[in-house]
Amino acid sequence: NEINRLFGFSKHEVIGENVEMLMPKIWAEVHCGMMQDYFDKDKGRAMNLERNVYAMDCDGYIIPCSLLIKVLPSLSEGVQIVGFVKEKENARES
Repeated sequence: NEINRLFGFSKHEVIGENVEMLMPKIWAEVHCGMMQDYFDKDKGRAMNLERNVYAMDCDGYIIPCSLLIKVLPSLSEGVQIVGFVKEKENARES
């Protein structure tokens, strides 16, 4: 699966975990505050835009990626925030 190919984790290792496990520490430390700002101020600046980001694999290596974040309203669960990540082309060729 893609989780294993890109990050080296099995899908069972990431389901139910905080997305911060896939972030370099410097960004993971501010992520919670950014999410709180989104819910407090509804400033979805990062929503629905593809952004260049850096993710971290299970061995701690940094991977350049593209990230698209979508907000999915759900009647049963309120709001769900879903991120679509893809590795930048040629990212592992060096």
